Amino acid sequence: MPTVFAYIGSPHGSRSNTYALAKMMLDRLAEKDDAVRCEIFTPAETAVRYCRGCWTCMTKGFCPQDEHDDMAMLRERMENASFIVLGSPVYAINVSGQMKTFFDRLPAWLHTMRLAGKAGVTVATTAGSGLPEVQNYLGMMMASLGVKTVGTLGSYGSLPGHLYDPDGARNDARALADAIYSYVTGERAVTTDEYLEEVFGIMKQKIEAAGEGVLAGDLDYWTQAGYLECSCFADVLEKRKRLPG
Repeated sequence: MPTVFAYIGSPHGSRSNTYALAKMMLDRLAEKDDAVRCEIFTPAETAVRYCRGCWTCMTKGFCPQDEHDDMAMLRERMENASFIVLGSPVYAINVSGQMKTFFDRLPAWLHTMRLAGKAGVTVATTAGSGLPEVQNYLGMMMASLGVKTVGTLGSYGSLPGHLYDPDGARNDARALADAIYSYVTGERAVTTDEYLEEVFGIMKQKIEAAGEGVLAGDLDYWTQAGYLECSCFADVLEKRKRLPG
C-alpha cells in the first residue's frame, strides 16, 4: 500500500495555510487512488524537543531525546513511507522554528542520506516574501536525507485559513498530485540528480575522514548499508533496488 508521510511545521496545525495547501494535494492523490494512505503530522499534535547538541545520534546511532517525545515515531513513519512531503510557512524569510527543530533532530539521517530511494515534494506558504528561500531550504534538507524532490507547491495567504487565491491553490495542488502520482505508487523509479550527487560526495568524504571518531555511528550505517563501496549516489540507488522487499 503506497503511503505518503507529510510533516507540516506550523504551530497552527490543521488550521494553517501550509497544511491546507498540502491537504489539497493529498486529497487529490486519495481521489485518484483509494489505496494511497496519507499521514499528516504537525507540531500541534506531536512533541519534538530541541536538539541538545550531544552528538549521541552520530556517535552511537540513537537520540536520548527519543524517550521523551514523538521523534522516534516520526522517523519510523518516514522510513516506512513511499513518498515524503515536507512543508513550512515562511517565518522571517525562513522555515518556522518548529520545522527547524524537526530538522535539528535528524543530523545522523542527514549524514547518512537515510531516506535514499524515496521521492518527495516541498510545500510552503507566505503572506508576502520568502517563498523561494523556504522552498530552497526544504529542498536542501530533502536532498540531505536522500530524497529526490520531484515537485514544489507554494501559495500566498495571511492569517490561518486565509489563502489569497484558494481556487488557484487547489488547481496547483491537484495538478501536482497528478504529476507525482507515479512516484507515489512506485511506477516511476527515482533517479539521481546533480544535487543528490553533490550531497553524496560531501557526506562520503566527511564520513571517511572522520573514521571511528565523532561520527562512529554514521560510519557504522555507511558500512552496513554498503555505501562506502559506492562511487556515486546513482550506485546507492542501484544497491537499494536490489534489497529484498
